[in-house]
Amino acid sequence: MNTARLHQVDVWRFIAIGLVLGSHLIAYSHPWYATVADGLVWRLEILGLVGVKIFFCISGFVICRGMVREWESSGRLDMRAFYRRRIFRILPPLLLYIGVVAVLNAAGVFDLPLAPFFQSAAFLCNVDSVGNCTWPLGHTWSLAYEEQFYLVFPILFSVSLLAVHRRRIGVLCLALAIGCAITHFTGNRMINNCFSYVLCMLSGCACALYWERLHPLFCKLPWPIWGAALLLLLTSASMAVPSIVSEIVFPLGLPILICIAVFGTPTHRPRIGALFCNRHLAHLGQISYGIYLWQQLATSNYGFASPVPAWGFVVAAIVLAHYSYVYFELPLIRRGAAKPATLSKPGFASQGPA
Repeated sequence: MNTARLHQVDVWRFIAIGLVLGSHLIAYSHPWYATVADGLVWRLEILGLVGVKIFFCISGFVICRGMVREWESSGRLDMRAFYRRRIFRILPPLLLYIGVVAVLNAAGVFDLPLAPFFQSAAFLCNVDSVGNCTWPLGHTWSLAYEEQFYLVFPILFSVSLLAVHRRRIGVLCLALAIGCAITHFTGNRMINNCFSYVLCMLSGCACALYWERLHPLFCKLPWPIWGAALLLLLTSASMAVPSIVSEIVFPLGLPILICIAVFGTPTHRPRIGALFCNRHLAHLGQISYGIYLWQQLATSNYGFASPVPAWGFVVAAIVLAHYSYVYFELPLIRRGAAKPATLSKPGFASQGPA
């Protein structure tokens, strides 16, 4: 299997977190934006969801690619090692964030009941029937979808022998696409959203499973096609279109656009390569999980007369995410990965934490 690192993935993580951050900052941090540019607000809200789906697609690709490598090198998937890596990667920063919110809540900054804290820590903020996690903890709904998926997918990967029978991933994607259409017409929005988000993760997994075939095609992809996919990805989500397009056609086509835009990035072209191989932007992508956690506090509406303080809070959240990654998260990531001899063989190149 091709083990070369895809340098553009980290920059795409930065783009994704930028879309989420811009959405939260403009749409939620202060009512001033809605009074002067209401059209911009709802468009950025949609683009924020596109950013989340980009994250899902990349995460599916990176983690499934690691599974395929392990399967090809050892003939099995070490479940214990997989869940150990996920626990060390996800839980400590999340619990730290929840702890800080609890301190601020005790200090009177927020007025939250206990339930959202447990709900967030249990990865259940995407289940409406359980309760509302409220703004400071509500963003963990996307993390809940991701972790619920990775609680099940390794088992599915092993039991269904996806590394051997790779066409089965296509059947799963088709079943989810049909499920999205059915739940849309039956009005089951919660299940519809779930299918839509899982479809993005499975699309990333499909790219990983078929990477040996897809990689040469992506390398030969004419850059105008890549540019068209990128433009469609960033503009179609924010256009006023009939509901059948916005709620059926676009969600089903979005994973394809994301895969083309992310994995088909023509980094061999000097100007595009200079952007998507930029180490500073790549670092911002690497710390995107921390930014994702802390930006929620930065973009909360604290009732200030001016929208300006939120921008300062955002800068502070990015700085905090940097130091959290370097001194807290990275040592834990290394500790979580410190085992399998099979993953230490020459030629094994990690894409980085998902």
